[in-house]
Amino acid sequence: MLELDALLERKPRALSGGQRQRVALGRALIRDPKVFLFDEPLSNLDAKLRVGMRMEIRKLQNALGTTSIYVTHDQIEAMTMADRIVVLKLGEVQQIGTPGDIYQRPVNSFVGTFIGSPPMSLVPATLRRDGDAFLLDFGKDQTIRLPVSRNESIERAGVEHVDVGMRAEHLSIADGAKGSDEFESDVVLVEEHGADSIAVVTLGRREVMARIRPGAADTGDKGMRFRIDSEAIHLFHPDTGVRLV
Repeated sequence: MLELDALLERKPRALSGGQRQRVALGRALIRDPKVFLFDEPLSNLDAKLRVGMRMEIRKLQNALGTTSIYVTHDQIEAMTMADRIVVLKLGEVQQIGTPGDIYQRPVNSFVGTFIGSPPMSLVPATLRRDGDAFLLDFGKDQTIRLPVSRNESIERAGVEHVDVGMRAEHLSIADGAKGSDEFESDVVLVEEHGADSIAVVTLGRREVMARIRPGAADTGDKGMRFRIDSEAIHLFHPDTGVRLV
């Protein structure tokens, strides 16, 4: 099952890090336990080995059907391996849910910024009523209009100042006529990730990240328009960090 047949005659010192981890898994598996307890088992492996072992452990868990509790500080491991995630902060449970729930509906700003790569950006803003909707005012003449569908939640929250949480995929380069959910900014930095790029731009007093097409912007570009997905962003209480909307 662990493909260790070719290694049986080797001494421990002749095994690679990944091979030693598979031997350790074998020692646990042979006892047929009711629960597997993993304490950062991949932390000492290099990036390539971690990816391979991550898949091996997940396949084994699926094949055996044994409950596994897996402790990790690597959010990618948590997101890719878990059926349910428990997010802890200083020993206290912040949120329990599926990877999708944790990523898309974080209960507070700590969970939102902890889960996700690149991390969620948090930008302070002021809520202002404008006709039948609310505006988010980031300062520096950067304001966006929120959809009317969010009015009820905002009114129930009863706050004027919020921290706006937005992921890189919530921001994109705008095209066509200027809309009410757009802002202008110079491009501070562009990181090339291959299939896509991350542009760092300024919103209010903070830098935020936008996921864009490769080559769509370059470091130093001036006055580009970016669109915010106002349906997807989160509003957090600035003091407690609790998600309001």
